[in-house]
Amino acid sequence: MKLFCETCEEAICRDCTIVKHRDDKYTFVKDAFSKGRDSLLKILSETKTKRSVLREAVDSVLKMQKNVRICGEQTVHEVMKCFDELSACLDTRCRKLIKEVMQIEKSKLKSLKIQREDLETALASLQSSVEYH
Repeated sequence: MKLFCETCEEAICRDCTIVKHRDDKYTFVKDAFSKGRDSLLKILSETKTKRSVLREAVDSVLKMQKNVRICGEQTVHEVMKCFDELSACLDTRCRKLIKEVMQIEKSKLKSLKIQREDLETALASLQSSVEYH
């Protein structure tokens, strides 16, 4: 097993080059090892470079997540504050309108009471006149 079939990526013997791997590309194991080692070192170097880039990307996403949480909390606080202010304004307006309605009701009832009393007086006077005749 001194040869390496590059097509099948496996170690082979000299007899296999004639039978099973006749049309394949092959080389000596030591040459394939050197080539594979160089390729592996290149990939490892690229991986280390990508690792730092990915680490920075992960850190950036973590920072964005934190900012989104903070922004969300601030927005919720602002919404609650705005809602509280609007509720207070609505409560004040509601009490004012109720007071106005009650004053108008009181005024109208007083006016209607006076009209009723005047009409009852007129009715009583009319009945008295009818009974007298």
